[in-house]
Formats: sequence, structure tokens, C-alpha cells
Amino acid sequence: MRDVASLSMQPDDETRTREIGRSLFAGVRQRQPAPGSRAWWDDFGMAWTMRDDHVKVPLFRFVDALPGLRTPREIALHLCEYLGPVADRLPFPAAALLRRLPESAVLQRIAAHLAATGVRQLAHRFIAGDDLPRITHRVESLRRQHLAFTVDLLGEAVISASEADAYRDAYLDLIDGLAQAARRWTPDAQIDTDHRATFLPMVNISLKVSALTHRFDPA
Repeated sequence: MRDVASLSMQPDDETRTREIGRSLFAGVRQRQPAPGSRAWWDDFGMAWTMRDDHVKVPLFRFVDALPGLRTPREIALHLCEYLGPVADRLPFPAAALLRRLPESAVLQRIAAHLAATGVRQLAHRFIAGDDLPRITHRVESLRRQHLAFTVDLLGEAVISASEADAYRDAYLDLIDGLAQAARRWTPDAQIDTDHRATFLPMVNISLKVSALTHRFDPA
């Protein structure tokens, strides 16, 4: 059995690790979006959303419900239901708007527009698209920036065999479509090979087991 002390990081390793870390962080800072740009506002909104768990949880619950809401009044009432209990933790203008929503149809329309626009702005960073051409365009854009990707399908647990079959077919279509597109991609050594120059798959798909069977049991 090896001595534990011999497994510790050597000084040269520590120095090199720190150099790599500083280089990575320097690269990240260089990629910061310009102040006031769309990407800057996206980062600002995401940072604000994630900083307070008391706000983050009800806000993401509202986002989850938003696609099923059809009218400005429905959106406004759900905003009040989810965010009303944490209004004192919101910026003053948002809290004031929230308190007046139930009584003003005009404010309901304004709030519905702002909510839908804000969600779309944040979602475009994480949702590649709703069909294969859009997804392909998005991942090809990432590759041009020397960024690798993994794609999955929105949704989680299914409650019927027909839903599971639909997810299976959608995954197969996604895998086949991206594999076809990958045939025309130019290999990029930065993301398509590892540190030993071993080739890595260009297409990566994340599968949710819970979406492939309605009888899934975590145990």
C-alpha cells in the first residue's frame, strides 16, 4: 500500500495547476459581454435570479407554468400567486407593480409582456430550439466558438407508455439528425480530441431514463 504522503500534490504540480487556473479565468474575463449588450443583460438577469433562493424557487415555478397560460390576466394572477409571498425581497418597482396587478387590466398586459419577454431572453441561452434545424444551427454556432455541447429534450417524468414512446422516437430523431449534420462538420482539435489526442464524439446526447419509461423507479 502506498504511503498517503506520496499521493499528495507535488510543488511543481501545484504551481502548474494554479497557472492553468489563472489562464482559464483570464480567458473567461476576456469573453465578458459588452456592458448594455443583450448578453450583458442576460447575465445580469441570471445573476439576479440566482442570488436569492427565496425568489429563485417561486420564480422558476412560475416559468414552468408560463407556457400553459393563455391570457394576460392568467399570467398576472400566477405572478401574484408565486411572487406575492416574496414581494418584499423584490426590487421596489417590481414589488409595487405586483401589488397593483389584480386591479388593473393595463398593468396585467404590461406584466404579461414583460414576463414573456424576460423568460424568452433567458431561455434562449439554454434551449437550443424546438425543431431539428434550429437545434443544428445552434450547436453549429457553439462549435464555431470552440464549445462542445450535449443536448437533451425538455421534460422529465412520463405517466404513460405512449408518452414514453413519443420521447423515444424524439430522441432517435435527434440522434439521427445531429449525426447526419456532424458528417459535414470540420474536426476541431480543441473540442473533438482529449489531452491524449484521442478522438471524442462530436455529437453528445443526454438521456433522461425517467422520460423513457412510465414505470421508472429510482430505487
